[in-house]
Amino acid sequence: MAEIPSSGITLLYSGLNSTATSGSRYSTKTRTDNVEYNKMLAEYQKRVEQYEPATLDSLEFNSSSADSNLPPIIAIHGLYGSKLNWRGLMRRINKTLDRTIVAVDLRNHGSSQHMGPHNYFAMTKDILHFIEQKKWDKVVLMGHSMGGKVSMITSLLYPELVSSVIVEDMTPSFSELSQDFINYLTGLEEIHNHPERITNLRQADELFHKYEPNDKTVRQFILTNLRLNDEGVLKLRLGSKYIREGMDDVRGWPLPPPTFVPSTPHQQKDPLYETMPEPSKIINSGSIGSNASDNLQSQLIFEYNKPSLLVCGSRSTHINGAGVAKFKKMFVNSSIVELDTGHWGKLSMLVLANIPPNCSITQITK
Repeated sequence: MAEIPSSGITLLYSGLNSTATSGSRYSTKTRTDNVEYNKMLAEYQKRVEQYEPATLDSLEFNSSSADSNLPPIIAIHGLYGSKLNWRGLMRRINKTLDRTIVAVDLRNHGSSQHMGPHNYFAMTKDILHFIEQKKWDKVVLMGHSMGGKVSMITSLLYPELVSSVIVEDMTPSFSELSQDFINYLTGLEEIHNHPERITNLRQADELFHKYEPNDKTVRQFILTNLRLNDEGVLKLRLGSKYIREGMDDVRGWPLPPPTFVPSTPHQQKDPLYETMPEPSKIINSGSIGSNASDNLQSQLIFEYNKPSLLVCGSRSTHINGAGVAKFKKMFVNSSIVELDTGHWGKLSMLVLANIPPNCSITQITK
């Protein structure tokens, strides 16, 4: 297990003990007087707020301190995940730090509402609506993969709501999703619509094996999207129609500089890829290089200046130098750490495992 630098631990929890403040939840106030920046911010906030919010189901561990004014933590899962993925980590955070932590099912996942479209602006609107329903003034966002992009977009467009952000194995850039992700959805739909009644996970695993023959752990994770109905038959609990329609949006990054799916695999490459060192070199050196810096400097992009942490898996295929560079440029008060795991590894658990057992909330938020 890689050791998290002390600066990473500090930044992971910096801002967690910030007190909540009153004010408009959808305030357009920013930390800059740049007219063009504020105009761009207002434009993208409108793109978020045009959507009808989905009703999100959640799992909550509350602080034992009735008068606690520490911002709650919202954990946001990735594609094909659910709120239940976070249970072990939630218990540890709640017990160790006495913090309120809530995990949500994103739209078209778990027990939340199935509705279109499945894109990042709509999912951001869902998180805003959830925060508003809870009457929270500030939150900490912690997201993995697709949930990491939702966390980044929410913090960039509504920084007054987010006291700090933790992103697991995802960057503000185009994410190449292999054909496996489509195949997984097809396999789940086959089980859902199977003419023979599939009533247990052993049967489901046998059917799904052809879609993921190599990794039993991934099969088991994907099959958590099946639940027994009232008749004892396993049925899909994903809004598969909307997810399939939104897969290109899930791959992309909708904020400047945007990166959507190219029209052909070898066209419209992000120019940053041509000048970017490997992610590990950026992480170790703390520099994105002069060419990349000049490229990003010439573009008007959103910035988030509160504490943030990017946790990368060293064996992940979802992290590249261009994405890491964009994260450093957009999240200006950030720390980036790399752990010996892949995309599906429990990055949060590895981070939390590096916190000394006698470490208090005061010590780690200095």
